[in-house]
Amino acid sequence: MPVHSIAFGEKRMAALAGGVAWIEEGAGWEKMPALPADTSASRVFFGRDDRPRIMGSAGGEYVYLRFKNGAWKRGDEEIANLASKPRAPLYGVLGHADPEVVCKLGGGCILKRRSGWTLFEPPALADPPRVELCGAEPWGFGGREVWKITNGGFVPLKATPTFERADGLWAVTENDVWVVERGADAIHHFDGARWSRAPSAIDGPRSVWASSAKDVWVVGDGGAALFDGASWRRVEGAPSRALTVFGRSAGDVWIGAERGLFRRASGAAR
Repeated sequence: MPVHSIAFGEKRMAALAGGVAWIEEGAGWEKMPALPADTSASRVFFGRDDRPRIMGSAGGEYVYLRFKNGAWKRGDEEIANLASKPRAPLYGVLGHADPEVVCKLGGGCILKRRSGWTLFEPPALADPPRVELCGAEPWGFGGREVWKITNGGFVPLKATPTFERADGLWAVTENDVWVVERGADAIHHFDGARWSRAPSAIDGPRSVWASSAKDVWVVGDGGAALFDGASWRRVEGAPSRALTVFGRSAGDVWIGAERGLFRRASGAAR
């Protein structure tokens, strides 16, 4: 069963796999109740109450589900005016860390901080971009564009990109940003001034995540590779046809693949 989204709460974990949500609360993975919507174009997150959320789109309309009292329910009350018609796709990032970002395609954005909410208009886009919370900084990407998301909105990186389509992004800092491009088998790096391009250490890179400048993970069709700050190396035992990578720390990295969920803890694949 393909796992395309992974989330960490403060005390639990969740994953989306083949239209099914799973949760781990310390006693092993358990299948959650049936989802009331197609979630193949959505992601799983945890809210600040440490309960799962699912956000994205299905059939051109948004999906925003909240798990409460043992069942999945629409959580329109959490997205304010974005719940109004048209019910266009949502994109963004949720979690217990500041900030949360919720945007509607063709509509507005909410930047949620514990100190208050900020409303702003995102750039006009034909398709929903992806948003990642890298440390405490939200970043957006889609096509040839990369944005840092601030209280003032989406701020584009001015440097000319070396990629045609960003399939995954992770920013260690503003001067250390990684992008993977599956169709070109390429990895791209921004050093604060310009982008550079290198062949990927694996075929078909799809996702990138980093705990630091010396611990950068890339996964894709050809498995996984790790950058130690000097060079890339393939990771032995990693699943092929990997879809996503996410971690808590350098010693606790999770890979979602077409055939399940894999963990690499303290240097050993599981």
